[in-house]
Amino acid sequence: MLSLLNQVTWESVHFISSGDLESQMDPTLDTYEIDLSPYQLLEKQDLLREISHALDFPVYFDFNWESLYEGMTDLSWKKERHFVLIMKNAGPLWCQTPHLANKLVTTWQTAAEHWSRSDIPFHLVFVFD
Repeated sequence: MLSLLNQVTWESVHFISSGDLESQMDPTLDTYEIDLSPYQLLEKQDLLREISHALDFPVYFDFNWESLYEGMTDLSWKKERHFVLIMKNAGPLWCQTPHLANKLVTTWQTAAEHWSRSDIPFHLVFVFD
């Protein structure tokens, strides 16, 4: 399943167990990681802050969905030619705040479509225990 991470594909959002992550991950990929385990209940600001830190968004990031999309479709400060964001311990995000998870997926898929026009892989991996 994770063999697609170095390709441009309509499958830009992936779900995997933590045990399978290391065995299936390509070590040559540039990845960004977020560990959601410190959060008892994830709020929108927490989620956007973690993504902003992981992808090194500029200081003018506004912590809203539109700004997230703009940041994810720019990334001009990055040298990579593919992007993989790994969200570890994603269970609480999906169980307690599915509206945030859904909005993130929708925003991510729109950004992935943007990157596909430049033939740049853009993937989001949710890791569950």
